[in-house]
Amino acid sequence: MGKSFAFIMVALWVAHGADLHFKTDSTRIEAGASANLQWAAQAEDKLVILGLGPVPSTGSIAVSPKRHTNYTLIDESARGFIARTVEVEVIGSRGTDYPPDPDEFRYPVSERRTVHSRADFLGAVFGVLQNDLDFVVRTSTLNPSDVQFLTNLSERADLVDSVDANRLRGRRIAYMVDVQDQPSGVYCTVKSYIQFRLRAEDTWRPESREDLYQRKDRELLNRLKALP
Repeated sequence: MGKSFAFIMVALWVAHGADLHFKTDSTRIEAGASANLQWAAQAEDKLVILGLGPVPSTGSIAVSPKRHTNYTLIDESARGFIARTVEVEVIGSRGTDYPPDPDEFRYPVSERRTVHSRADFLGAVFGVLQNDLDFVVRTSTLNPSDVQFLTNLSERADLVDSVDANRLRGRRIAYMVDVQDQPSGVYCTVKSYIQFRLRAEDTWRPESREDLYQRKDRELLNRLKALP
């Protein structure tokens, strides 16, 4: 019974995913040039391109990113959501300072919650990271129903308390947020990577204080929990 149910669910996801098309006419562009994103889905589905907002079920849009950028299309229907990602590389642009190794992110915290709209929720997560917290955000699709948000490393004043101020030049943090679609809603996992730099050095070193990781992970998860 369980295997049959799983097979039916997979078949439904494949059928739904086959109706979603998302591509770009240029995967590599010069700085200042444009690439066209093109998509097509079923007319009744709700579509959002993360970072760009809601879009019609079929269409195209010109984008001119300043740096290597991923664009993720969310297609929401009664069956849940399906996500597709395309990449546009900007030749000669300065790279963004992302953590090089995903295994460096630590101390994940998770929460399952119901949402009114999965597409709107994912768009709001992107907005919190980019607009509210001022990170550069890269999105990707680990599988059709699992969207990952990765931020750059950004120096944050609130990560240096009075005890450390005399010995540190600063700390910086990057976040990884995974949002998985589930029948009961969405499952959010937040984890972070923190570095510090001593006053006498120019080298950034991995932070080992678990309390810092847990505090920042929980703060971000609480912000996401407050989203509609």
